[in-house]
Amino acid sequence: MLTRDDIAASLGVGTHASTFGGNPVAAAAAVAVMHVMLSDGFFAQVQERGQYLAACLAKVANEFPELATGVRGSGLLLGLVLTEKGVEHGMALVTKLFEEGVLINFAGNSVLRFIPPLVVEPAEIDLLIEKLRNVLANIS
Repeated sequence: MLTRDDIAASLGVGTHASTFGGNPVAAAAAVAVMHVMLSDGFFAQVQERGQYLAACLAKVANEFPELATGVRGSGLLLGLVLTEKGVEHGMALVTKLFEEGVLINFAGNSVLRFIPPLVVEPAEIDLLIEKLRNVLANIS
């Protein structure tokens, strides 16, 4: 953003919006994303993948009842709710999964939060679940 000194003086930190938001490349990327998201069947596919991930996480919770009690969330924003013992290992689980190439977080000191991209494939969910099972098996 370029402006005169007298105008710049009225702009506090963060009031000028985005550093990269208005450039042609960012705008073209936003348009491309919108074309994909508005294509026929895209959101139905997202819902299916969310249901699949939720079902997989529920199976993991059933397999490791000493560490997890269930699943909560909606769509592809899901959490594996941990037991008291699971909570003790929360950050270690996040670290071990990160070492396996899985990026998640420990939300509210009680939930492993999974937020895959909307274009996640079932095979990628299966790989995540396999790595999650291995990490949980080594904790319990």
